[in-house]
Amino acid sequence: MKGQQFSPRVALEAGVALFFFGCIAVAVKFISANAITIGIARLAMSVVIMLPALAVTKRLKGITLADLRPLAIMGVFFALHWMSFFFAVKIGSASVATVGLSTYGIHLIVLGWFFHRSKVTALDIVVLALAVLGNILVIPEFSIRNQDVIGLGLSVLSGFFYAFLPILQQRNTHIPAPTRALGQFVFGLAVFLLLWPVSSWDLSPRDWWGLLFLGILCTLLSHTLWVRLTTMLSTKVTSVIYYLYVPVSLVLSVVVLGERVDAGMITGAALIIVANIVGVFHHLNKGSVYA
Repeated sequence: MKGQQFSPRVALEAGVALFFFGCIAVAVKFISANAITIGIARLAMSVVIMLPALAVTKRLKGITLADLRPLAIMGVFFALHWMSFFFAVKIGSASVATVGLSTYGIHLIVLGWFFHRSKVTALDIVVLALAVLGNILVIPEFSIRNQDVIGLGLSVLSGFFYAFLPILQQRNTHIPAPTRALGQFVFGLAVFLLLWPVSSWDLSPRDWWGLLFLGILCTLLSHTLWVRLTTMLSTKVTSVIYYLYVPVSLVLSVVVLGERVDAGMITGAALIIVANIVGVFHHLNKGSVYA
């Protein structure tokens, strides 16, 4: 079904998925639950709902002992991606963390140089320079005492961990996609559970509603729709529309959290997004990077 044109239904599904992607940083900042608590709750909800759903629909395929290692590695990188992003939001701001995470495509290109032995081109250097400039514009005053600097660093690190996942997924396509997704959640949950003593469950009703929102709408619904969209649409289309979550998150950060988004942040975010899109398109044309 790759290459399908945008229909009203496809556009609606894309809008819903990207809207809830844009809600994640804001919801994480909005509730008082800490990063570890949020990770445990979101992943536990996903596993509890996905496991019986896949079993009932007979979409849960068996795995071998050899499959456990790649699933565990995916789970570890997924957990590190979530953990660093949640801490970025909690320490800094939702808007800055969103911009930092949007460097994901740049990391994917850099990792492609190593894993796919892609040749470094002049355009790659320009793309990296744009991304670096974008980050500088987001935080014009760099200081270890500046919480947004710490948040930006953690969110960029989150994008780095996130970029490993497509590579790992591509190398293990022999495992059915639903099983891969569930395995990633299960092992990701195991990583978070190792930090259970740091979690806190003395939560208000608003926190519980926030966790439900994150678990059901921002994880299960949005990721299910996104998997469907990446199946129906071309990689080039999804590579571009994916970054629409950034303006959604920035607007919600202002409206819901009252955060300040200035011209420097908007310009920096725009440069990073342009660098991602240009870089990914360049490598897609060479067949060396996949969304």
